[in-house]
Amino acid sequence: MGKQVVFFANYQDTKELLSFCEQEGLVGIFAVIPTDQITQTFLPTQLIEYLKTDFVYLMPNEINPVEALYEEFHEDATQSGIDYSNSPVFEFTPSRIEDQLIFDGRIYFDLNPEDQFYTIINKKFNKIASYIKKWEKTDQFGFYVGPETAKQAKSGNIELWHHLIKLNVAD
Repeated sequence: MGKQVVFFANYQDTKELLSFCEQEGLVGIFAVIPTDQITQTFLPTQLIEYLKTDFVYLMPNEINPVEALYEEFHEDATQSGIDYSNSPVFEFTPSRIEDQLIFDGRIYFDLNPEDQFYTIINKKFNKIASYIKKWEKTDQFGFYVGPETAKQAKSGNIELWHHLIKLNVAD
């Protein structure tokens, strides 16, 4: 069973969260790579330019990137996608922003507790979760809201949405 923390974060809060991840020794890796290559790493703060995608992957820099497992795509054997359930990675889904609406994002991992890297992943996850859990919460579900995002939501400049449910910052 995986672990996750759900949050709302605008561009500024996301950038600060990724900066924290970087300080904690996480690196980004690609979700899809050419099948005949190994993945390259990059700094999490470099991801801010790619946040219009659905999600990205992060992993501790003390784990060799070759430990991230990729599977060939059936429809295109020249490309391989990450097998996140069997890789020591976090799936980082940024909050989707559409005009004045912000939809929830999350950081998640699904590594088997018996995996050799579980202790490292779990420890890093707990540090990131502790960082996020200092944020304010929503009135329903108890999701976390980044500091700048909370200010904007309270002032009515943005709305927080989880699927079809509008949420507010809790009092």
